[in-house]
Amino acid sequence: MSEEIAPNPYPLILPQSLVLGQLVASLGSFIKGTAWEIGERFDAILAHRHGPEWLSQMSSDHHIPNLHDPDFVFNWHPEESILWEALPPFSIDLQKRFGRVRWTRNRWEHDAANQSIPAFLNGIDQVKRLTFALGLTTTSYAPLLVERTSVLQKAGGVLPPTAIELEIQQQKEAAEEARKAAEDALAIAVAAAAQAEEMGAQAVAARKVKNDAIQQVIEVKAEIARLENELLKAGSLSRQSLFEQADELQSGDPWGDLPLGVRTLTLKANMVELMDKTTETLLSQQLGLVATEAAQRWLEIMPSGGQVHLTPAGHAAGLVGNRFVYLGRLDTF
Repeated sequence: MSEEIAPNPYPLILPQSLVLGQLVASLGSFIKGTAWEIGERFDAILAHRHGPEWLSQMSSDHHIPNLHDPDFVFNWHPEESILWEALPPFSIDLQKRFGRVRWTRNRWEHDAANQSIPAFLNGIDQVKRLTFALGLTTTSYAPLLVERTSVLQKAGGVLPPTAIELEIQQQKEAAEEARKAAEDALAIAVAAAAQAEEMGAQAVAARKVKNDAIQQVIEVKAEIARLENELLKAGSLSRQSLFEQADELQSGDPWGDLPLGVRTLTLKANMVELMDKTTETLLSQQLGLVATEAAQRWLEIMPSGGQVHLTPAGHAAGLVGNRFVYLGRLDTF
């Protein structure tokens, strides 16, 4: 136990969509971050007043609670508990605020399938009411979650693409239209060439038209390939620009207490592929060779494959034995 409040290891996870799993992870990060900060406050004040063994001394049995466990922190602490020495003066209202956060956590952990966006916003409000009363830094999480929820609702449930991704996508759509037009022209030219073969005199000119159309199709397909590559690069740069605590890890390191990524993939050993469990599609269909190469690297750590958790920055963790291990980053650079 320490006398100084350590950095909070539970940063806010903003949802990338309104999928239920994303909401669970986001609200969970708010609750866990708050429990950590309250636990550190307990220790900083009570260890100074009652000694470093205060937590074991207050326990009525041989079980010593985890200082940062939400089950311990968010409880109906009785008025005579020494924990109130580290809190504002006891009141029924403040005691109920602890209880409501506990109720919110249990609701989202054990009955998540029946939750909704209004319930998510209500959960944010219940946690914020406690953090505000205690003057916690995690109070700042609440408006960020509410703002992100509003953005996602306006965008139809998913984050809108970045400006560069939108521009490249528009260029790709224009190139696709050009490809279709070129292939239509090629079909006409091939038919005309076949007719001209019979006529003899126009055969050379028809073959030229056909060859020109073939070249146009080749050039348009090359442009589409270039734009797809640019789109992949833009996504990679977007992931690499995000800062996460896992940036400091090396492949094979224990994942520790860092929050697991909310995107779940299946590492398939028989295919050397990553399958997105939500969309049931291969990640290589979206990211190309980047996903296949990542699967090859991660199978060196998880030879039998299994479930992989992926963060927004592309950091992956998988269960090896009875603990989560850092597999590496999706993008190598």
